[in-house]
Amino acid sequence: MKKILIVLMLMMSSLTFSQGNYYVNVVQDVKLALIDDLHGNHAFTPDLVLEVELQDTARHNYYFSALFLAEYANLAGGEYYRYGFGLQTGFFGFDDRMEIGISPNFSNIYRFEKNNFALGVDFNFKWKLTKDIKFISKVQVLQRSDLEYKYGGSYVRTSWMMGLGIRVFKF
Repeated sequence: MKKILIVLMLMMSSLTFSQGNYYVNVVQDVKLALIDDLHGNHAFTPDLVLEVELQDTARHNYYFSALFLAEYANLAGGEYYRYGFGLQTGFFGFDDRMEIGISPNFSNIYRFEKNNFALGVDFNFKWKLTKDIKFISKVQVLQRSDLEYKYGGSYVRTSWMMGLGIRVFKF
């Protein structure tokens, strides 16, 4: 555990002193946006994730980012809030417009009037539409600790999300 903390601190110090880009990313759960589900959620149910991404200066064909995230969903079973932090590593694909990344994240889910710690991982695909705007498609795998609290057992949920990232600042 101590080694993991040291690696995380070194990555954070690298990100703090070598920022390249600041992005604001907004993504929506595709399924909840388009169709009804078996849990009483109708099409056009909002499930939005807002991320502030602090991307370090790109090296050859990869980069690191720190992510601060907030998620809100107006679900049939009650409102869902998630706040968290993640670290992302990304690689440029066949050209500089394509990015493929993975980002483990640690978050707090507030639902059913209780806070619950949750672990997750996002698998990201980003495509630069312009120098400042990216199309984002991600698969989110998340431990749903709110459901574990409410119903018992283990709940891991997968969501497909799409949206845009906008560069708001560059060093």
